[in-house]
Amino acid sequence: MKMIEWLRANEQPTVYVMTKSDKLSRSKRAAAVQKFSRALGTTREDPPIPYSSISGAGRTDLLPRICPLYTYDAAAEHRALGVRSSASMHPNV
Repeated sequence: MKMIEWLRANEQPTVYVMTKSDKLSRSKRAAAVQKFSRALGTTREDPPIPYSSISGAGRTDLLPRICPLYTYDAAAEHRALGVRSSASMHPNV
């Protein structure tokens, strides 16, 4: 809960994923999602996502929620770390 409190306090985007959803029946999974939602205080717009890596269940719900959060820029990270690009390290290639 401390991590969740920190994420909220720092206004970080959060996606709650309930893994191993294939272990529960459909009705038990729905009940678990409701219980999890109440415990974390999630909204209807941002519910936890039941997911199973075994069956792939939940994948179509999960990907659209996490892809917009992923904005990794390798070039920016390299500049910040002072890493030269491979082109500048091998100008004759």
